[in-house]
Amino acid sequence: MKIVERSRKIKPSPVHIITKIPSEKNGACVVTMSRNERNMARKLESMNSVARYDCQPFTCLFDMDDEERRYTPDFTVYFRDDTAPLVLEVKPAQFLEDRYLQRKLVLVAHELPKLGYRFMIMTEKHIPTRTEYFNLRFLYSHRERLPSEGIIGEVLDLVKTGFNRTFPLDEYIRRHDNPQSSAYALIANGYLFADMTLPIDYQSQVSIAGVA
Repeated sequence: MKIVERSRKIKPSPVHIITKIPSEKNGACVVTMSRNERNMARKLESMNSVARYDCQPFTCLFDMDDEERRYTPDFTVYFRDDTAPLVLEVKPAQFLEDRYLQRKLVLVAHELPKLGYRFMIMTEKHIPTRTEYFNLRFLYSHRERLPSEGIIGEVLDLVKTGFNRTFPLDEYIRRHDNPQSSAYALIANGYLFADMTLPIDYQSQVSIAGVA
């Protein structure tokens, strides 16, 4: 395997969903070619361990069935701890049922480490949806706003007795603790469980984590 082209230019296409995502890590917009790639870029943007990431970073050639084949990764991810960069292939799970693609990706996974890259395949099952992504960002902003230990215990007792909406729980916390404390911090820190597939807001239902 050898790299023959760097930084592939992504052009508008009727078969691709082109999205430009502002990236603080890269200092420029990242252009993605599918919904899965877009969601993956948002996930990478939120990960502290990621220093930067490139979409469609290079094209390489390799031999398969006595013919020369081309392969362009979806992402290359560079980490702050200076470990080997990671090539990410983002594919819908149903695509991976294709035998030709299976054989191709096996060869790619075998050859890329020779060029100094690690390799990983991810499907939509591993990537947050848009709703889950915004929930993660919202909860992350509340993570430091935990109530005092005594109030945490009182809130958990309230949930056990049937209070399961974030709004009354948040109101209770603000009346009995520091006004900056938040019920959402209890979700962010694993005390309470909420359905991440639905928008997290004042109407969200919660339960004791590990019991839901």
